[in-house]
Amino acid sequence: MTTRSGVSTWFVLALLAAAGGAHAQSLSNNPNGPKKPSGQVPLIGPKGVQTITQSNSTTIIPGVAISCNIGSPTFNHTDNSYYRGFTLSAFPALTEPQFLVQQVTIGVEQATAIGTQPITVRLWNATANPISGAANPPGNNQVSSDGFNVSNQALTLLPLTMAAPPVLLVASDVLAVEVFTPDGTVGGNTFFIGTNSAGQTGPSYIKAAPCGVATVTDLAAIGFPAMHIVMQVTGNNQLPVELQSISIE
Repeated sequence: MTTRSGVSTWFVLALLAAAGGAHAQSLSNNPNGPKKPSGQVPLIGPKGVQTITQSNSTTIIPGVAISCNIGSPTFNHTDNSYYRGFTLSAFPALTEPQFLVQQVTIGVEQATAIGTQPITVRLWNATANPISGAANPPGNNQVSSDGFNVSNQALTLLPLTMAAPPVLLVASDVLAVEVFTPDGTVGGNTFFIGTNSAGQTGPSYIKAAPCGVATVTDLAAIGFPAMHIVMQVTGNNQLPVELQSISIE
């Protein structure tokens, strides 16, 4: 079992037999992670677009993130979901009643595959925040789901644009963002989401059933308080769209 240096080993979950029986899997970091970034994406949007975040810094620090994976030497991941929950009314910059979610930008510590690898971004309108303790965020109200193919990269910021942007109400809604990386053990995929320990204004969450984390769980509650997921959500903060009548004479 691979554990992060300095993290108490009492937390690490018991090894489970991986599909096919060739490996065992556990929550671990990658001790041989990237040392240099391959570039970052500037987070500058057009006028009128607002970006919300719980991350104090967008700098990706190698060796902080964990995933449920089969361990050394490949660290190929099993099913992992990473979450943040945004109470929209807590963001003073959102001054209009509606928030049209257009893009989610995530940090990537390392993505390695033969070609590209799939991830899915799901957006939920949760009924409560914190969002922990359920198989999905509270309320199970999924409002968007988009699949993406991620190229190999390291220490980057990856913008992911929603094909069908959902509209949420700033006054009352909780936006829960899920980043799902499906099992990559057969395809040889490795993915560690970008994180740091620079501080956050809301919890980071994980769900990884193959490693015994079957519900959305605060990372701090299972021994990883320094894993702060880098994530930003960009959208159009707008007035409600209303139908207008036009008289023709």
